[in-house]
Amino acid sequence: MATKSFDVTVIGGGPGGYVAAIRAAQLGASVLLVEKDQLGGTCLNRGCIPTKAMLADAKLYHQVKASTVLDAKNVRVNMEKLLERKGGVVKTLRSGVGLLVKNNGITLVTGRATFLDPRTVEVESDKGKEQFKSSKTIIATGSVSAQLGRGRQGHPHEHGNAQPFNRSKRPHCHRRRLHWNGVRLSLQRTRVECDGH
Repeated sequence: MATKSFDVTVIGGGPGGYVAAIRAAQLGASVLLVEKDQLGGTCLNRGCIPTKAMLADAKLYHQVKASTVLDAKNVRVNMEKLLERKGGVVKTLRSGVGLLVKNNGITLVTGRATFLDPRTVEVESDKGKEQFKSSKTIIATGSVSAQLGRGRQGHPHEHGNAQPFNRSKRPHCHRRRLHWNGVRLSLQRTRVECDGH
């Protein structure tokens, strides 16, 4: 198995990893970026960005409902369209990150990295195993999603953080919160809470 060499290996393609990889490349280093899933990490694909995209729609819904100028008695949330827009936002931003990586001459490998020694990583992917050497390694593996426990009134919410955002059931709204499938989006803060509804 031939071993390829780089000045810097970055493990993790989230906001910490891809930014570090881009900066290292801009400073003249040859850079390998290893990501096991999708560029952008949890924040772009399942966390901050999709949540903020949906919160923007929820806020707009509540502004229209609260308007004294618009007749909005029959305004409804189309969950399929909301989720489609959220997916489009994520896809656009992820493509932008991929373009930045490519334009900075960074070698991107999708797979799981394991250290063989302090200067060698082995990346296992669908294509098999490859080994890479580098004088410096940046570990930017980021966060792991917490699994939701049991909600109020004993309702199980054990589907991780990605699935609630991909459901198409119509939500119901109460005051400044948008509810659906046991997830409550609060307009008062950027957060997702487990809710017994």
